[in-house]
Amino acid sequence: RESPVPLAECRSFPCVSYPDYHIGIPGPELLCRLREFAPDVVHFINPLAFGFAVCLQLRRVSFRAPVVFSFHTQYGEFVRTYPGLSWLSGILWYLMRSFHNTADVNLTVSQTMLEDLRLRGFERLELWPPAVDSQRFSPQQRDPAMRQRLSGNRHVPSLL
Repeated sequence: RESPVPLAECRSFPCVSYPDYHIGIPGPELLCRLREFAPDVVHFINPLAFGFAVCLQLRRVSFRAPVVFSFHTQYGEFVRTYPGLSWLSGILWYLMRSFHNTADVNLTVSQTMLEDLRLRGFERLELWPPAVDSQRFSPQQRDPAMRQRLSGNRHVPSLL
């Protein structure tokens, strides 16, 4: 595949409780590619097993780009929805907090989540506002003239 950044494929295995979700296994090729690329920052989006494994391996080889984690899923609460797995909640929160607290910055998308994570002992938290301004881009701002202009005056669904 063509890409402006180097790509490295990793082996993976399906999650037992959610087979469509694959857990990656970082190999040496990934670390090599990252070192060659020499990014200014490494951002792990909602890191779990794969992200934390990569982060630990990078630290072992003294890779010194700043590390940013972003928090989007409360895995500690998610497991409570599976019968017989609620006992994992505390363990997952402990692991998530431990790993997230190794990051230079932890981003999250809402003030509510930021406060919840702070109460749970997460450190170096920053608010990362949503990418879409829901006040500006809302159904109340609908403009029929713009819709006609963008659709070529056809009555078809439009997606921007």
